[in-house]
Amino acid sequence: MTDLEKEMVKSDGNRRSCPSDYEYDTLMQLLGVSVSKHLLDEHFTVIWANDFYYQTIGWEKEEYEEVFQNRPDLYYAQDPEEWEKLMETVIAALNNQENGYKLAAPMRKKERRSRMGSIFYGFCRRVCKWVSSCLYCHDQY
Repeated sequence: MTDLEKEMVKSDGNRRSCPSDYEYDTLMQLLGVSVSKHLLDEHFTVIWANDFYYQTIGWEKEEYEEVFQNRPDLYYAQDPEEWEKLMETVIAALNNQENGYKLAAPMRKKERRSRMGSIFYGFCRRVCKWVSSCLYCHDQY
């Protein structure tokens, strides 16, 4: 029995669902979607992102953090109209007490090419801070 199979079996021998990290990694690998979590502050600060987030924008994690300081407002500085559209959508969804929103938007890659995709956001409140989880799916591959 492999280590993974051992991990999937309870001590009483009954099968259980795969560990959440394994499920998540497998699902993200199969779907190839970018997932990130943001503070709902004036910068929409990235507080966590998966590897596909950085692959989608074409930046290494450490380089992105150094250049943009985890601030999407700085990332969108060359696309101010897209930033405004994103912020207007976020504010409208929050003001309407919606659970999230969907927005068709480009994601600029490091080499300046953009890919069109759909951004799906969900809101939740965590320890006195509003956060948003983002799922970005490419419309074209």
